[in-house]
Amino acid sequence: MVSSVHKLKTVLSTDPKTWVNPDHRPDDSEIWPDIEKLLQKLKIPVARVEPGSFVGNFQWDGQMITAGRCDNLLHDLAHYQCAHPNRRFLPDFGLGSAPDSFEFSPLAPGMTKEEAEFEEACASVLGMLWEIHFKMPFEYTVAYHCWDIDPNAGPQLDWLKKHGLIHAGKAALKLRETT
Repeated sequence: MVSSVHKLKTVLSTDPKTWVNPDHRPDDSEIWPDIEKLLQKLKIPVARVEPGSFVGNFQWDGQMITAGRCDNLLHDLAHYQCAHPNRRFLPDFGLGSAPDSFEFSPLAPGMTKEEAEFEEACASVLGMLWEIHFKMPFEYTVAYHCWDIDPNAGPQLDWLKKHGLIHAGKAALKLRETT
């Protein structure tokens, strides 16, 4: 059986010109209830909005994920898992304003922009592994998150393994516990 990590690395190693258009993502709303059950195991509240509609000032406001698409929901699950416990309840996880935030969110004290960007990339990779787990077409996220810039993902995969967030080549239902 091919691991999720292997599937991800295979797509990352292809020519970006062959990647799907992220704007033409298929409807995956039938998967939402299964993802919501997963989030309930981690006690993460979720508010669902219509895809493409306004989600509020933050997709993660420190208390709840507000999302309209399953890929966004899984990406914020991955952020929740990757965030240091001290930052888990900060808007945008203390990583600075997310691209879809409508309100300014500062970096957490002591966090550098480089650390925030690396953790963002780790959440991107973990979110795609969750998409693979739910048999979603993760290639849309590969293109949307611009993995053609650094198609390796090796450092991110190593970090995720170190923190127990992936196991046996698949996303694990765990939370980061340390720095």
